[in-house]
Amino acid sequence: MRGEHTKYDKLIQTDREAFRAEAMAALHAFDIADRTIASSMETGKITMVDLLKAWYEQLQPLLSDLEKERTSRRFRTMIGHHLQVDEPRAQEAIDTMIQNRKLELVSGVIDRLYDGELHSEQARQAACTFFAQPSDYINTFTERYGKFVEIMEAAEAHNVTLLDPHGNWLERGRAAIAIHNERQHLIQDEDTRLADIDQALRTLQERSNHLVQRIADHNWSFADVLALYESYQQQLGSLKQVTAVSPTEQLAVFEQVAKPFLAKVAHNVGSLNQHTNLKAAKQARDEAANLLLEVFDLSPSERRQLFLDIQNYMKLTRERDLILVVQRNREQFLAKQRDE
Repeated sequence: MRGEHTKYDKLIQTDREAFRAEAMAALHAFDIADRTIASSMETGKITMVDLLKAWYEQLQPLLSDLEKERTSRRFRTMIGHHLQVDEPRAQEAIDTMIQNRKLELVSGVIDRLYDGELHSEQARQAACTFFAQPSDYINTFTERYGKFVEIMEAAEAHNVTLLDPHGNWLERGRAAIAIHNERQHLIQDEDTRLADIDQALRTLQERSNHLVQRIADHNWSFADVLALYESYQQQLGSLKQVTAVSPTEQLAVFEQVAKPFLAKVAHNVGSLNQHTNLKAAKQARDEAANLLLEVFDLSPSERRQLFLDIQNYMKLTRERDLILVVQRNREQFLAKQRDE
């Protein structure tokens, strides 16, 4: 139903056209004959899901056990002994008994399913015919039906227009127009949202003198930065209880607290580029140290605002990146479609 999560959520969000192509394949596979079979068994209360549930939970286990008895030599010998007949005739008797028992089981399940359903004779007969099919047939039918239902529910939940290859020419034409319009509206909405995101990001950068972007570019966890600051304040507080702390001593405390963090920064630079020399590693370390100092020098309210701004910045950049992925996937799909 609309609004529910489906297994296709991520695909639709990142590659709507790939989902539409997969949906068309599922709609093509579950053809007119399949749909006729399903609709012939359904009533106002009984759905195909109810019928398949009854098959797998009630009928199939019992019918499978009966089939095992059909080929059981022990059972055949016992029947031959009691009826005083040879094995071929014993097998004929077993086949007849099993077939009759199957019909009784199917009839019982169908009676319970359609109990109280008025004017359901045709649906009952269709269900009898369906349940008389081999298990492999019902299994493959179930696979096609299940994929069809999942696709339709996902399309409804995300308002994706589908073109049914089994629809008549008028239905297919209308669907093609609707799909084109849907694409155009999505592109317009995406472009508008991208412009809004770019403006919001510029505002965040300017408000923090580009501190937000610089921290994001370093791919730091701001929670780790705040933890460093808390450690710095604790050690500084311990010193202040003994004597006044000079700026030089404050810097020494900072370097002591930040040393593991900055060493990791320098290590990461070397890991990303094996040709990084000592000068480049030191430069990266110094840039990181200066950035940390800028954060540490902020007032408490400025730090809180910076934390909120970074969270918002990361959220906006993730949304922007997702939209760009969606647009690229759509362009690639449509380009491939034009080439085919």
